[in-house]
Amino acid sequence: EIIDKPEYSDVTDPKNIAEEQQKDPYILNIIKQLNEGKVNEGEMSRFFKLDNVLMRMWRIRGMQESSLQIVIPESLIPFVLHQHYGANSAAHFGIAKVTERILRKYWWLTMLTDIKKWIKTCQICQLTKRERTPKVPMQSIPVSQPWEIVSVDCLTIKPSKTGNTNVVVFCDYFTKWMEAFAVPNITA
Repeated sequence: EIIDKPEYSDVTDPKNIAEEQQKDPYILNIIKQLNEGKVNEGEMSRFFKLDNVLMRMWRIRGMQESSLQIVIPESLIPFVLHQHYGANSAAHFGIAKVTERILRKYWWLTMLTDIKKWIKTCQICQLTKRERTPKVPMQSIPVSQPWEIVSVDCLTIKPSKTGNTNVVVFCDYFTKWMEAFAVPNITA
């Protein structure tokens, strides 16, 4: 299967990526294992070098095609995150969409954790996006005798023949007994 080479211009040129990879201890360990021929062992079989840049083969779940991912050193992670989330041309999507976009081209070990932290600490999002507050579950109100707690509700209706435009409803919480009265207004 033929796979196109990745576009390096999105992060930086291949020479700079290769230089930054040589400074990253985790990536150096992978390169060392590749050089020792330990490429057929589990996850290691996905890694290889292309133009002196460590790459990872990624098969998209449920699809036949594979994608090449540039293995990003720790020093370039903020740049990638900014490019795909914080740059002027990048939209501020949620965690799943941003992860999907980044996974198409890049990989690093702590990706999901870093993406979550980056999005949750985004100043623009904190100023513009509302936090969804969870709905409080409904609870019954404990009562032990009639007329201990009574609810009152006022409703506006179409004018009746007698000119009443409101209904006042009383309900006893214990017996569930209701009384409704049509009234011309709901002022005191």
